[in-house]
Amino acid sequence: MANLTAILTSAAINLLTAFGFLVAFALLRLQPFNDRVYFPKWYLKGIRGSPTSSGTVVQKFVNLDIMTYVKFLNWMPAALRMPEPELIEHAGLDSAAYIRIYLLGLKIFFPITIVSLAVLVPVNYTNDELERSKEVYFSDIDKLSISNVPNASLKFIAHLILSYLFTFWTCFVLYFEYKRMATKRLQFLASQSRRADQFSVLVRNVPPDPDESVSEHVEHFFCVNHPDHYLTHQVVYNANKLARLVAKKKSLKNRLVYYQNKYERHPKRLRPTTKMHNSAAFMQEKKERERVASDPAAIMPAAFVSFKSRWGAAVCAQTQQSSNATIWLTEWAPEPRDVYWRNLAIPYVELNVRKLFMAVAFFLLIFFFMIPIAFVQSLANIEKIEKALPFLKPIIEMDKVKTVIQGFLPGIALKIFLVLLPMILMFMSKIEGYTSLSSLERRSAAKYHLFILLNVFLGSILAGTALEQLDKFTHQASSEYLETIGRAMPMKGTFFITYIMVDGWSGIALEIIRLPALVLYHLKNTFLVKTEQDREEAMDPGSLNFATNEPRIQLYLLLGLVYSVVTPILLPFILIFFAFAYVVFRHQIINVYNQKYESGAAFWPYVHMRVIIGLIISQLLVIGLFRTLEVRHSTYILIAQPVLTIWFHRVCKGRFEPAFVTFPLQDAMVKDTVEKATEPNLNLMAYLKDAYVHPDFKGGELNKPEAIDEEESSPLVPTKRTSQMGSKHEYDDISHFVLFLLFTPTSLSVSLSTFPVAPLSANPVIIPFVFSREIFLLALSVWDFPALDRKKTTLGLVKLDAERKLVFGGFGQSFTQSSLRGCHLRVQAASGVSIEPMEQNFPTGTEETNKVSTYLFRTENGDLINVFVRDNTINYSVYVELSSLQLSSAGDRLVISWGMYRADSSSLKPLDFIKTLFTKTSSGSFTLELEFEAKQTPFYLSFTVKSLADANLSGLEIRSHRKTNFCVPVGFGRGCPTPLGLSYSSDGSINFAIFSRNAESVVLCLYDDPTAQEPALELDLDPYVNRSGDIWHASFESAWTFLSYGYRFKGTSLRNTNSLDEGNVLLDPYAKVIDESIANNRGTGLKLLGRLCEEPVFDWDGDVRPHLPIEKLVVYRLNLKRFTEHKSSKLPTNVAGTFSGLTQKLDHFQDLGVNAILLEPIFPFDEEKGPYFPCHFFSPMNCFGPSGGPIASINSMKEMVKEFHANGIEVILEVIFTHTAEGEVLQGIDISSYYHASTTGDLEAGNSLNCNHPVVQQMVLDSLRYWVTEFHIDGFCFINASSLLRGVKGEYQSRPPLVEAIAFDPLLAKTKFIADCWDPHEMVPKETRFPHWKRWAEVNTRFCNDVRNFLRGEGLLSDLATRLCGNGDIFSDGRGPAFSFNFITRNSGLPLVDLVSFSGSELASELSWNCGEEGPTNKTAVLERRLKQIRNFLFILYLSLGVPVLNMGDECGQSSGGSPAYSDRKSFDWNTLETGFATQITQFIAYLSSLRRRRSDLLQKKHFFKEENIDWCGSDQSLPRWEDPLCKFLAVRLKADQDEVENQSNSVYAGLRGDLFLAFSAADQSETVILPPPQEGMAWSRLVDTALPFPGFFSTDGEPVIEQMKDLCAYEMKSHSCALFEARSL
Repeated sequence: MANLTAILTSAAINLLTAFGFLVAFALLRLQPFNDRVYFPKWYLKGIRGSPTSSGTVVQKFVNLDIMTYVKFLNWMPAALRMPEPELIEHAGLDSAAYIRIYLLGLKIFFPITIVSLAVLVPVNYTNDELERSKEVYFSDIDKLSISNVPNASLKFIAHLILSYLFTFWTCFVLYFEYKRMATKRLQFLASQSRRADQFSVLVRNVPPDPDESVSEHVEHFFCVNHPDHYLTHQVVYNANKLARLVAKKKSLKNRLVYYQNKYERHPKRLRPTTKMHNSAAFMQEKKERERVASDPAAIMPAAFVSFKSRWGAAVCAQTQQSSNATIWLTEWAPEPRDVYWRNLAIPYVELNVRKLFMAVAFFLLIFFFMIPIAFVQSLANIEKIEKALPFLKPIIEMDKVKTVIQGFLPGIALKIFLVLLPMILMFMSKIEGYTSLSSLERRSAAKYHLFILLNVFLGSILAGTALEQLDKFTHQASSEYLETIGRAMPMKGTFFITYIMVDGWSGIALEIIRLPALVLYHLKNTFLVKTEQDREEAMDPGSLNFATNEPRIQLYLLLGLVYSVVTPILLPFILIFFAFAYVVFRHQIINVYNQKYESGAAFWPYVHMRVIIGLIISQLLVIGLFRTLEVRHSTYILIAQPVLTIWFHRVCKGRFEPAFVTFPLQDAMVKDTVEKATEPNLNLMAYLKDAYVHPDFKGGELNKPEAIDEEESSPLVPTKRTSQMGSKHEYDDISHFVLFLLFTPTSLSVSLSTFPVAPLSANPVIIPFVFSREIFLLALSVWDFPALDRKKTTLGLVKLDAERKLVFGGFGQSFTQSSLRGCHLRVQAASGVSIEPMEQNFPTGTEETNKVSTYLFRTENGDLINVFVRDNTINYSVYVELSSLQLSSAGDRLVISWGMYRADSSSLKPLDFIKTLFTKTSSGSFTLELEFEAKQTPFYLSFTVKSLADANLSGLEIRSHRKTNFCVPVGFGRGCPTPLGLSYSSDGSINFAIFSRNAESVVLCLYDDPTAQEPALELDLDPYVNRSGDIWHASFESAWTFLSYGYRFKGTSLRNTNSLDEGNVLLDPYAKVIDESIANNRGTGLKLLGRLCEEPVFDWDGDVRPHLPIEKLVVYRLNLKRFTEHKSSKLPTNVAGTFSGLTQKLDHFQDLGVNAILLEPIFPFDEEKGPYFPCHFFSPMNCFGPSGGPIASINSMKEMVKEFHANGIEVILEVIFTHTAEGEVLQGIDISSYYHASTTGDLEAGNSLNCNHPVVQQMVLDSLRYWVTEFHIDGFCFINASSLLRGVKGEYQSRPPLVEAIAFDPLLAKTKFIADCWDPHEMVPKETRFPHWKRWAEVNTRFCNDVRNFLRGEGLLSDLATRLCGNGDIFSDGRGPAFSFNFITRNSGLPLVDLVSFSGSELASELSWNCGEEGPTNKTAVLERRLKQIRNFLFILYLSLGVPVLNMGDECGQSSGGSPAYSDRKSFDWNTLETGFATQITQFIAYLSSLRRRRSDLLQKKHFFKEENIDWCGSDQSLPRWEDPLCKFLAVRLKADQDEVENQSNSVYAGLRGDLFLAFSAADQSETVILPPPQEGMAWSRLVDTALPFPGFFSTDGEPVIEQMKDLCAYEMKSHSCALFEARSL
């Protein structure tokens, strides 16, 4: 047995080895020539560039920066720095979940290690059982194991107790980790962007049908059984042979590229020919492709079926499709990257047979592998080796040799034996027929785990005992097997320690150095790499290799669980392994590994199950061990462990496993709903049609020509069959014709007289056909087939077309261009360049091409023109093809007349056009190629085609079906209609999209200098190419040097409805980053431009939204600029008045007890009219940033929100979506769509937004979603909300679509919505009944008016009571008092101090009272009365049910000089906070806030008071005189609901939850108030009396109210005061 010296030697060797590997890694990773080996993931993402591309010759190979060598271990903290959400986004959930397996090991074994070392090691070591035993070989390590405890010792009680403790702790960790991963998976699936597998299922075992092909049968079945959700399907082909040929062709083609590149570098050498291109391999591949496409036997009875929604796919994947459970078997389709295509060709009936054979083979593999395992174990037993080989005894007895053999050699030998095993197991899993890479890895991992369990673990334990004494072992009873294993188990601890160090420590260190990958990369780079494609393939990043690594982790988990009680000294070695592996694999996942697929952590149930298996094995082995130690009664104690563990596993399986097997229909519906709301124009068919096409059927990047046609009556609309065809012969003739056309690779001429076609003329018509499905389908739409059922015919054609499209992919497109194989002309667009004939080199679909845009035009005669624009990097090639044109005679020629333009197509004159002849090919089509230098782009190519009948160039001119020139964009693309605004794709291209229904022309204006008067480039978007519906769009591969953009809109309807100059450049309504305002040279003021950049990335890590219940809110309304711009704020000038300045004043809000701020509008606005007249809805005002720039403004706002959230404060924005500023906002884009066409009633002329128009509604929703997702805004207060109820014609609606859509939008589900009917135009609120759907709160103007009336002595008691107890007249319609946002003052009207100081006739609407003297005064009585009134207002505001809203400046007595105008509001003067008035008011507000929190059971109720919990009374306990205008006193007793008190009580306030008694007096004289009897055992204490001097007018401790007689308390209240009493325990 290995002694302590051997173990320490092994540890030293492995530590030095690991450290050596780390040092080598540190040196190698820093060298530039190794960069692709150690950072391949960043290269694949396109983020990292090669450091060998710049610098001196030495610097390209050697890193000369000394500091990087000093910090050679900085990769470790860097690996831990990336937070888990960012890791998931960077590498996927599979990688993050794999990392958590190591973290799981740390969580389990860290406390177990501490307890075991602290308890069990001393218990074991303080015995001498092994020393007294003369027949047992043992080492110093064994003294620390359970073997050193005497049999039947009472010390085993410690082992029994800790065995249970370790089991419970392991189950506890497993449960919460399983729960966490299930939640993570559901969140990941919910947050994932659209993927093909979310909409698709794999259908297996499709039954044969004599009348239909597999494709037809699949379509028929799902059209009938899923009529509302079925979209399309792709049958599965047996293309395994084709895949091998394609791989071979790819290799040959790569060699061709190499030799071509070599020739370009050395042109004097022999030029490579194209013989390789026409080699036998290429011809074999082509023939095999044609065979697969045409042979029905190649179609397997399986298909990928796609649905219109995730919900439809989930229903299909998770239900049985047929009463016969063996056919129409459906399962979720793997994601396209995850599909293992070779196994899809296996017939379903073979799978069970294959699995049976592989089970037998796996059993034999396990059995025969026991032989080398036994040999390995013999190496660890020196005595046995000496007996078997006595002549080696002198060498073995040498200390160093003995140490190496025992401590190092066994682990190395076992490692060598296990190298080839994973490949064998993966091969067996592939034979079993699994159809996805993830399932193959999971199945292979299961085999490997079982193998390790039996051969490595149990084999290692038994090899030195049971196998040596085989004759004795075979005669044992089965009940003694556990005893045999248990007896041997403690003595094998030393072997496993060495194994952990060799395989674990050194193995993990070797993993990070990537030695095989490093050597292979440099060998390939030196000898094999010929092209960039070779270099990419040589840079093999590898993957996690779940099939091998996860079972290895399970072995370490098993060892830890087994030996935690038996040999605790093994645990620190395991703990080091998990910690080291966690750091290393985190680094590898971030920088190296590139997962081939993403399963959403679908493997976690298997991880959990295997840990449970290990736990049960450890429990059974401990039972067997204790039986050998003669503690047999312990069996009955320990037998409960495996039983409880199995029960625990079943609980977890039922609770969490469904999240990994099924997709919740609710989540599917939510994602579908969100997608429909955010992308209403999504073409799902285009997204899914090629998703599951076999990779070897996908050709180059050339897309099929897209018919750009706006005619809604197009006959080419796909139809779906709803019933089975009666007979296949009904469409036999036409189907033969279709098949003939679809599968013939050459051009042909067909006489339509041979088919049952109604003739177009008296003579038969001969039409030249190229293999083009578009031309043929168009012909079918024009010609009439009277002998056929038209609906069925169209169906068959569409279905065949879909099959061909999915089978061939890009390959079929090569035939579309087959007519271009002849000679044609290449025309150099640059001036002075001659025309030269050359061989056609337009690529076929099977070849790799540059980016190609395709366009299909229809002429006015019904002919088709194909145009292909190819980006060759340094130039652009334009191919024009006419394949169906009918000329009057064989001698006719075609000429193209073309010109280029950007801003205005009308600027092109006939004389400006260049005329070029077409070339006629052998197939009868006409082709032409034009080439333009890249520096000339972007532009439009405008052309017409003319048929020349004579030498005088006279003939028929051919134009588009709209009788206009054909226009094709060159150097930029059509773009996409979604999303609106500026968007960037993953490849860096930019898409522009903007709505305008009535514009006849839209000009995209690009600026390289935002301050320039005129744009550097203008592109007049073509209404035929760059318009989809009402969306104008274009795309660019990059922004070049342009910085900003805008649009010009032109059109008759715009001129008729808009007084603005149509030539003005306007801002994109969806622009997210806005450049500085610049002067408009047309004299219309300032204009804004969108910046050409992506939105700045912000680190939201650690941000947790408070999500406060609405009833808990205490709101502070403020103007961002005015709040900190005053010099008294003592902030730097670039910070004052900004988001950053607001952040620095956060302490002020905390002092007031505020937990939500309400910001006045921060959108860009008209600076003359103020923030309530916005110009834009998707960005904050630039001036609110520290530097006044857009990026600074955006980032500082996000920092402000994050900081406020960190302090528990929510951020709510005031928004205005009912009108805009006058001028160039949306009026110039499409005034009739964005604005109300005519002003009616109180609609403001010219700038009232048509909120419930679909386009405006979508814009509002997009804006709200943007602020919530990008800025983490918690709520919105909608100013002028009553106008949101306006219909398209200005009428009020009971169910306005916008308000309802906001209420039910899933992305806004946790966002607060407040309707504020205050009108910025008239500066007054508009009363209206607002529809709410239990989601909308309201700013309560009635509260303000009734409280003001009461305190000035003119209100009714009933009105005050209604406001105090929750505004039941407004919010008893299903909402509750928490939906009332109460205020006394707001940002318009009189501030609080002026409300009690001014009451002139011109302020009648303000309901103010000057307390006896108008304006400023020195009279003490008036000042005291005003101070009491201010306290009264605040007292009522905070103690009423609802959300109190405090206005900026009211806490410090800010005055507007008696002016109610918004413009007269002053900046916040921070010096006033030091006055005595501000001191007492701020302290009073803070006290009221804390009181609301403390007595939330009565003051922050979500629901109204129960009738029995509220008593109203007068001063003498009589009933109030509700409707008496002369009565000025009201009191109320709020009774604590004992259920709520018990639920909400805590240790601090447990004894303070008595009733509250509130009294309000607006009388001019004092009142004696009789307090009601308190609860038994309690007495009244006065908390607030607004008439008392500061600081005594409020108190947290309270002042006891003295009883005048038994059970009678009276209290004298001064005039114009309020008081609060609380019943407290005696």
